[in-house]
Amino acid sequence: MLPELSLGNLPLLWLVGWLLFMCFLAIGFAASVSFDRLAPALGITLTIVLVSYLLEVIGSLWPDAAWLQDYSLFHYMAAKEVLDGRIAAGDLALLVMVIASAVAYAWVVFPRRDLAAPS
Repeated sequence: MLPELSLGNLPLLWLVGWLLFMCFLAIGFAASVSFDRLAPALGITLTIVLVSYLLEVIGSLWPDAAWLQDYSLFHYMAAKEVLDGRIAAGDLALLVMVIASAVAYAWVVFPRRDLAAPS
C-alpha cells in the first residue's frame, strides 16, 4: 500500500483536513458569540457536525440519496482524490468561504452584544 501512496500529497491532505476542522471551529465560534450560555452554542455546533456527517454517510450508502452529500462539509474533504493529486479548487474555496462567513458573522455580532458586568 505504501508504494501506491504519494507522500508528496500528504501535506495537502493535512491542509484540507485542517480546513474542515476550521469550518467546524468557526461555526462553533459564531454560535458562541450568539448565546450567553454554553449549552445552546455547543448544541448548535454538535448538531451541524453530526447532521453533516449523517448526510455524508447516508449519501454514500444509499445511491438514490447521493445528492445529500453535496450538503455535507465532510464531502468536500475527498481524501482519496487529494492523495491521488486531484484536488478541486472549488472544494477548497467552499471550505474557506464557510470559515470566512462564520468568522465575519461573529465579528459583526460580538461587538453588538450587551455583556453583563462580572459579578
